[in-house]
Amino acid sequence: MDGPVGVEPKLRVLKSGRIALSTGRPGLYLYVASDPPTRWQSFNVAAAHNKLVADPTLKFYSDIPGGGTNGTTSYTGLVVAKGGEGDAVYVSYDRLGNGWGTIEQGQASAVFVMKLAIGPAA
Repeated sequence: MDGPVGVEPKLRVLKSGRIALSTGRPGLYLYVASDPPTRWQSFNVAAAHNKLVADPTLKFYSDIPGGGTNGTTSYTGLVVAKGGEGDAVYVSYDRLGNGWGTIEQGQASAVFVMKLAIGPAA
């Protein structure tokens, strides 16, 4: 990979001076650069979400923005966590129960926030 790709990127400088970038479409990702712009590490937020969420009605089944059931708009938010040791961020993202359509019984739309501790540079 040459570097991050996606829509509506959010860029923040971490305590360590590294750069964090959240983006979507395709998927939901957090990228961290320890030597920008040549070395980016990526983290799949949607895959981590699916491992953490037990309720199947809140899992992602599509990374097509607004398309199909259980997808996402692919827009993210990104905030650097205050206090504590090391680098950490909060990534916000959404899940659409029925794409851009009306929510039907048994479907749910939701907004989530995930705190991610970022390890040392690779």
